[in-house]
Amino acid sequence: MNDPQECADQYEKTLIKGFASKDSVKLPIFDLILLGCAPDGHVASLFPNQESLRENYAWCTPIEDAPSGPQKRISLTVPVICHAHRVSFVVEGATKAPVIKTIMERPDKGLPASIINEKAAGKIAWFVDSDAVSDVDGITKKSYKFLVNTK
Repeated sequence: MNDPQECADQYEKTLIKGFASKDSVKLPIFDLILLGCAPDGHVASLFPNQESLRENYAWCTPIEDAPSGPQKRISLTVPVICHAHRVSFVVEGATKAPVIKTIMERPDKGLPASIINEKAAGKIAWFVDSDAVSDVDGITKKSYKFLVNTK
């Protein structure tokens, strides 16, 4: 299947079968959606200034002109991502610091990560290293220690 619209439609049918087989649902409810964040602020396959960001009804959307990586692909839509019980971002590295600063301090810029961060407020967790948030002021940072059982 090379047509992104056909792939998106097929994946949405699969999701509907899995999530709506017992109940009538407007959107699926994932327990957790785990996302990264690219230096341009794109998440999943949702890129800045793309029409797919404005999709409000479909569960899955075709991406035909991705500016990086494979040009043709599919993605869950913003409403589906934001409808999850929990949305978590995992971001690391100094190369991500400028975009994390924009997401946290200038959400009006309309980056996909900013849109999701705002629309899923209260259900978002950010797991970032110190380098990724080195330029960000006014956020609560918690350190985590990992216990490793050597037995």
